[in-house]
Amino acid sequence: MNIKSINKVKYFFFIFIVFILSCFSCQKNSDEKKVRVDFSRKEEIHFLPGGSGILLKAAVSAMVSPKENFFHYSENFNYISSKTGKKILFKQRKSYREVNELLHHQELDFAFICSGAYVEAKWDFDAEILAIPQIKGETIYHAYIVVRKDSNLDRFEDLKGHSFAFTDPLSNTGCLYPRYLVKEMNQSEEKFFSQIIYTHAHDYSIQAVENKLVDGAQCRQSYF
Repeated sequence: MNIKSINKVKYFFFIFIVFILSCFSCQKNSDEKKVRVDFSRKEEIHFLPGGSGILLKAAVSAMVSPKENFFHYSENFNYISSKTGKKILFKQRKSYREVNELLHHQELDFAFICSGAYVEAKWDFDAEILAIPQIKGETIYHAYIVVRKDSNLDRFEDLKGHSFAFTDPLSNTGCLYPRYLVKEMNQSEEKFFSQIIYTHAHDYSIQAVENKLVDGAQCRQSYF
């Protein structure tokens, strides 16, 4: 092998080493930029400072988004904390069933849950009602099927073949009632609707309709 050939081999070997080092550097930088999220960890919010060091652990079923939950129920927690003189540890969970599980395993002292979730909790572990909210002197509430104004969908039957957003599998107004309406027509929701999604919050369901992610949704009256 002549000197010219040796130099050529050295040149290609040098290029190969540079390439390997470049790949290693890119991989290292890529790994350093990755952000790992542990979804098993849940943040607990120390809500109110109360008069004593004793904590009351509480939760709210995810009827609305976490931010809206915190806003809507802050006055309730303020009132309870002022009356009991105890701090409140607010535990936020994504679904109704997760809050029920916390109650079942005695990880909560109390929780605000919906009627559908209560029925299951009563069956599963004999949950007890402490109080029922009244709105304008009534303990009943209403639900609405919502669609966009330009959808030309005027009746629930018109949603056949269209996409639909449920809130939570245990939600009375956001899931159980529309399922009942479909069953009244001797159909299943999987065949009646072209697509079903679960938003886990009534305000998210409204946003899904507004942003044209789905054609219809069912929501509680109080979220309009």
